[in-house]
Amino acid sequence: MGTRRRARAARKSTVLVRAVRERSLLYTVHNFLHWPCDVSPMQEVREYLNVFVRASTKALSLLSRMQENRRSQRIAATRLVQTAPVAFFVLCCVYAANLHVNAAVIPYDDSYITFRYVSNLFAGNGPVYNPGERVFGSSTPIYIVWLSFLKALMPNVEIPALAVKFNIILFLATAFGFLFLFRKTLESVTAGALAAGLFLLRSDMVTVSLGGNETFLFCAFVLFSFFCLMSERYILAGALAGLSIMTRPEGVFCALLVGFVWMLHDRKRPIPFLASVILPGAVWTAFATVYYGTPIYHSLIAKSRPLYPLPPGYALEYILERMTFWTAGPLGKMYELGVVVLAAAVGLILRKPPDRKTWFVIPLFLLLILVFYGVSNPFVFAWYFPVIFIGWYLFLMTGLACLAAEAVDSIFGRHKLCGPNSFTRTLSLAVPLLLLAASSYSTWREHDFKTPPLSFAGPRNEFRTQTYRDAAYFINEVGNPSDTIAAPEVGALGFYSRNHIFDACGLVTPEAIPFLPPPYGKWVGPNRASISADFAKAVNADWIVTMEIFAVESLIDDPWFRENYVLVKVFPLKFKTFDSKGVLVYRHK
Repeated sequence: MGTRRRARAARKSTVLVRAVRERSLLYTVHNFLHWPCDVSPMQEVREYLNVFVRASTKALSLLSRMQENRRSQRIAATRLVQTAPVAFFVLCCVYAANLHVNAAVIPYDDSYITFRYVSNLFAGNGPVYNPGERVFGSSTPIYIVWLSFLKALMPNVEIPALAVKFNIILFLATAFGFLFLFRKTLESVTAGALAAGLFLLRSDMVTVSLGGNETFLFCAFVLFSFFCLMSERYILAGALAGLSIMTRPEGVFCALLVGFVWMLHDRKRPIPFLASVILPGAVWTAFATVYYGTPIYHSLIAKSRPLYPLPPGYALEYILERMTFWTAGPLGKMYELGVVVLAAAVGLILRKPPDRKTWFVIPLFLLLILVFYGVSNPFVFAWYFPVIFIGWYLFLMTGLACLAAEAVDSIFGRHKLCGPNSFTRTLSLAVPLLLLAASSYSTWREHDFKTPPLSFAGPRNEFRTQTYRDAAYFINEVGNPSDTIAAPEVGALGFYSRNHIFDACGLVTPEAIPFLPPPYGKWVGPNRASISADFAKAVNADWIVTMEIFAVESLIDDPWFRENYVLVKVFPLKFKTFDSKGVLVYRHK
């Protein structure tokens, strides 16, 4: 009897388990109703309950595993969404690094002035442009230190190649500065990674980085200084701001903002904080006063004459045109820039970023830079624009994200469609990111390079540095080491020359200051640095090297010049540059 009971119970258990597995309710009911009842009712109920408990346990276990699988799938999908922007940023870093590795070494002509300081330093002549003449004509002591460090590590690599190739470190540092700052201001790694990646894809920014100058070292100092400021690391923020001053003069505004925020919210440990800001400048002042006789860069003295006599408002108008291009594309209008800037400002006012103590440094930095350039009215070179760009980029991304978040929360909250969640957050960040993506794309549409993006060769105007190099080699071959050369552009010409150089623009030549700017009617345009006949008479150089555009009005037709100099060589330019077809080499009779 007991054996038959156990056999029946086993068959019943098997049937119920199979029914649960097959998820068939009808099958379970059918087998239960047709169950043989040759045992007592109480025993049957007890056996049924035991089997039911075991089957239920297995069913619940199966359902639990299914729920865990769904949860794991949701977690995996969430991680994928969060990881994709970071992966995009990493790919952009690789892309930018590839551009720097494969790019031709054609820096800006002005960058060669800094290169010559480093070259003379390693030649044993000290940090000078002309051996024996202690004049600091560069404007970036920290970048000279950076290049000297690279040259000490790799003495067999030429300085221009070091500057161009290793600027990728500074370029990526700027991108990471954007990443950390947007992570702080918007509380979103996704927004920071996407915005920083879009920055790395910009053709105009890559071009400046390949120019071999200090611009992105300055940008990295400013961005990380602001990040430390928002993280309440005031001493480190002050130190980075102090270093930014020694990289570019515009760093003064970064230091002022850091000091202002410290005065508002901290005021602790004043001596360490002030020392962190002042120390880099104090070291430079002490060294430059002893070595050069003054801590003021001679290039600033020349530009303040002014070097380029521009009409009032010229620089600000030029900057606003460029900002319009960044904002609305090549066909954009000035009023479109105004609308977007106003929208970003309203966003910052209505919905301040999470870091409410220091959010105002972003619009203030941009405003101070614009006011400075508007008042000083300099000729704005291509490598000046990243200084303005970082302020514009931070302001628009943060302001538009705040405005979009306020609008989305207001709409969805008012109608109670949904609360603040990942969807509304993504929607609010999509607005500025789409604008920045369109802006990055526009920079490639205006791309005026002869070669494809993956083998950057520099703007066409900068190919003249190769022609100046050929002219320098020619004079090295046929001239004497004691000969002197006068020229309005002394970058590549001076770097590759072994001779003493007289700079008609006065950046490295004090003798040129009294002749700046050339008399009205003796220069072709407001942004053309002419070499005047009076300057040529004063220095009486053995050679004069210039493009036609810099001498056509001021020198070539002068009777004294035609009597004392003879044209010995014309080096054709690869591309027509500043309405000139070649570099003219004149020799003293």
